[in-house]
Amino acid sequence: MFSQSYLTHYRQTIHLALPIIAGQLSQILISLADNTMVGNHDSQSLAASALANALFWTVFIVGIGITLGLTPPIAAAAAQGDVNTCKRYFKHGLLLYSFIGFLLFSIIFFLSFFLENLGQQPEVARLARPYLQIIGGSAFFVLVFQSFKQFMHGISHTKEAMFIEFGEAILNVLLNYMLIFGHFGFPAMGLLGAGIATLLSRMAGCIALIILFFSSPQFAKYRENIQWSIFSRKDFIYLLKLGIPIGLSMLFETSAFAMSNVMMGWIGADELAAHQIALNIASITFLVATGVSSATAVRTANQLGLKNVTELRMAGKAGMFINLIFMAICVLMIAIFHNSLPSLYVKEIPVQNIASILLIVAALFQLSDGLQVACMGALRGITDVRVPTLITLFAYWGMGIPLGYVLGFVLEMGAIGIWISLFIALTIAAILLTVRFLDKSKRILQRQV
Repeated sequence: MFSQSYLTHYRQTIHLALPIIAGQLSQILISLADNTMVGNHDSQSLAASALANALFWTVFIVGIGITLGLTPPIAAAAAQGDVNTCKRYFKHGLLLYSFIGFLLFSIIFFLSFFLENLGQQPEVARLARPYLQIIGGSAFFVLVFQSFKQFMHGISHTKEAMFIEFGEAILNVLLNYMLIFGHFGFPAMGLLGAGIATLLSRMAGCIALIILFFSSPQFAKYRENIQWSIFSRKDFIYLLKLGIPIGLSMLFETSAFAMSNVMMGWIGADELAAHQIALNIASITFLVATGVSSATAVRTANQLGLKNVTELRMAGKAGMFINLIFMAICVLMIAIFHNSLPSLYVKEIPVQNIASILLIVAALFQLSDGLQVACMGALRGITDVRVPTLITLFAYWGMGIPLGYVLGFVLEMGAIGIWISLFIALTIAAILLTVRFLDKSKRILQRQV
């Protein structure tokens, strides 16, 4: 793993991954700014924001996953220098994802009228409804943005979207300040203002990336002579066959963690608060791992396009090794500071004590979490998406959630039992996905020979 060939793969993967990670960081900053600024307005608005965003992302994560299906065929074609194929998939992806964005907005808008049916307080549901409807409108603009972003990732341009995402984060904070609290002559609109700020900043980011694509000389060959009037049903179906399983696998994982939230709430408020602290810390490390995963998908797709399966296997293994090394460092850091980290979030000693224990388990599943997401990226790059989706369904919902109930409630292990089940689910996913990549890439190599 330390030969010159692997060192080349490490450098290229990290070079692609760093801008992706930075772009994801900007989205976390948006969420942090929204929660902080809305929370400073009033607590009910914060509760309504949490409800609306949970429902929004439960639906919207599938759309984000579907757009990830655009990168592998683009990356494979780009590696071959096949500009026409890149253009063909790009225009089909843009139209398809725009339609899906509008469809998701329609679903979110419809669901906004049933918030009371989720057992929420009437005032929280009343505040959440218009906010959810407004941020739901941003689904269209985000998926159009994703169309351009995933295309650019496929041709190994990851910095452009990153800069725009940071600009979007800054604009969101400024608009929040103006519209939530009523500055610079604007009325104080509270949570509604936060929703408008989110919609406007996402719209601006989408427009900025479109302008960049159609004006930058580096994308000239990809936008010239695109036949916008000619589309192929076959290409739409191919992108959906790639994208839908990716979207479902992301849904299975995120919904499993959402269900763990629900089960933790059955135990008690302190346990739920501690659970949120541990999850938040784990999500920060996972942000880096997902960036490496996206870069690994591009790298394996490049080698697939070049029909160089030996390098393909090395590119996949390199992504896994990078995540394992990074996550090993995170294991050490969390293990050292697991007693002090919770104090950054809350002052209540009982919550700190529970969170400290959960962070020990969080440290244990860092390696599994990093490995499984890297394997998902490697498999996505070679367009192997159906079996990995079934693996995630089995690991999270076939094993993780049922085991969490048994350990947490039947065996009365409480919060620690639920977290042990998450560790087991992630480990199962990591093992099965690693075996899948090694087996699938070996069979591709044997066919080539």
